[in-house]
Amino acid sequence: MKQVLTFGLFIFLFFIKGISQMPFTFKLGGNIATTKGLIQYPKNRIGFYTGFSSELKINKKFSLKPELIYSTKGERATVSGGDQTNALRFNYLNLPLLVSFNADERTKFLIGPEFGYLLSAKYIISKNNIDVSANYPQRYDVGTLVGIEYRLSQFCSVEARYIYGFNTLYYEDYAGIRHLKTNGANRVFQLGLAFSMIHLKQNKK
Repeated sequence: MKQVLTFGLFIFLFFIKGISQMPFTFKLGGNIATTKGLIQYPKNRIGFYTGFSSELKINKKFSLKPELIYSTKGERATVSGGDQTNALRFNYLNLPLLVSFNADERTKFLIGPEFGYLLSAKYIISKNNIDVSANYPQRYDVGTLVGIEYRLSQFCSVEARYIYGFNTLYYEDYAGIRHLKTNGANRVFQLGLAFSMIHLKQNKK
């Protein structure tokens, strides 16, 4: 996984080097995240994502879209008694490597793998943050991303995406006993905007 993430990052930086010839976008949006299999009754957690993407056209219909995204994931859970809701926040650096299909002049469909690296994990109890990164030693995450993008104008697009994570996340108890672990996976819905930096730069000229 580490080699794949490094290779993907190299591809993204290679594309960025040719930014003057290729579309380059800044992304910002919201997450609705939860986990699968980590706890019994997880609730959705609201977060955000932001980052950059580039695009390399293959032909009129298809293109490659590498992205570099910072994203918050995790879940919420109601404490026994129902009078308090705690949250588990995962901070990820993600590298989606997507294939884009142009359905028409404004609409694109996206699909591809997303590789992630867990920067930190925090357990939030009554607004107090507890660093529990050591309880999640599996730093690398992988999933499949599917999405749709609709161009609102020459400068701005709206996008909706869903990331289906595989069982690469697991929990160790607070004593650090590694054999007590539960397989889990991230599930994330994203809704956001993408701004074309190339078009904005050309417009200023």
